[in-house]
Amino acid sequence: MLVGKKIKLRSLRNSDLNFLLHIENNSDNWIFGSENKKYTVQEMKNYISNSKVGITIAKQYRYVIEKEKPIGFIDLYNYKYDRSYVAVIIDKRERKNGYACDALKILIDYCFNSLNFTSLKCVVDSQNIASIKLFSNNSFKKYYSRNKLNYYILRSRDVKIN
Repeated sequence: MLVGKKIKLRSLRNSDLNFLLHIENNSDNWIFGSENKKYTVQEMKNYISNSKVGITIAKQYRYVIEKEKPIGFIDLYNYKYDRSYVAVIIDKRERKNGYACDALKILIDYCFNSLNFTSLKCVVDSQNIASIKLFSNNSFKKYYSRNKLNYYILRSRDVKIN
């Protein structure tokens, strides 16, 4: 478990099934991701079961962002040896409280100080102002734009290592 100022990051549990379905099957959230489909309960149960596989094998890892209960997810995906992409989503009722920023700071620290990553990247819709601010305020730099998507990178050399 990774602990921040406002939240904790932890692995998925079977008890997260309903929250996972709530986030993944909410079509309002589909503008933030690439998978725009409804998942079945069985698909999400299988996803949780398989979430125990480490990032070096699965090439992805999903953390639950938790206060007293789950409020969102932060994912590492497209992992390659010393780098990965990152994505974050907070339940609509919990947004604008600094939880995504806290989760991102925790994950940046973990990726660069424990996993020895050289970079983190993200892809953000050019109209998603909240996410653009989130990543820009955490030292991610835009390096490319295409088809209404902005691509950002944070390199380890640009991060103060504790």
